[in-house]
Amino acid sequence: MLTLKTKLKEHRICIFSLVLILIFSFFLIRHYNNRCNSFEKAIAGTEREVSKWKERENILDKEIECLKNKLSEQQVAETLLPKSNEILIHEIRQSGFNGEIKDIITDLEKHTELIPDKAILGGTMKFGDIHVISDRWVMAYIEDGHIDGYMLLCYKWDGKGFIWKVIDSYIVGE
Repeated sequence: MLTLKTKLKEHRICIFSLVLILIFSFFLIRHYNNRCNSFEKAIAGTEREVSKWKERENILDKEIECLKNKLSEQQVAETLLPKSNEILIHEIRQSGFNGEIKDIITDLEKHTELIPDKAILGGTMKFGDIHVISDRWVMAYIEDGHIDGYMLLCYKWDGKGFIWKVIDSYIVGE
């Protein structure tokens, strides 16, 4: 028969073992809980990064679309130019002009008085895109910030400067 001392000793060992198991379980659960929290933080950080990259992707998609539109507009504009710039400038220089095409454009930009259409709502009519399409003609976009249109002009180099003549113009929608 087991004595009372032996039974108490066994109970103490059993209780001590249970306490050790509980302490070990507590630390094990705490360790895994900390790991779960750290994984959750990492996941949240990754989700924020993914969101930032998606926003950046949307911005870049919009920029690509804008560039495609500009390229398309440029290709349309280039179809308006039947001659290369080299041939065009050669023909213009036969009249004695020694500048570049950009000089023709710059000169026209100074002559906003040639724009026959009046600005509205306090705007000021000015030239936008200007395309020298031959040694005699220029196609120009005009606008005041509220309305826009196009002009076809004739020009001539007289040895001192350009002489401009409006062939036709219109405001979009009129």
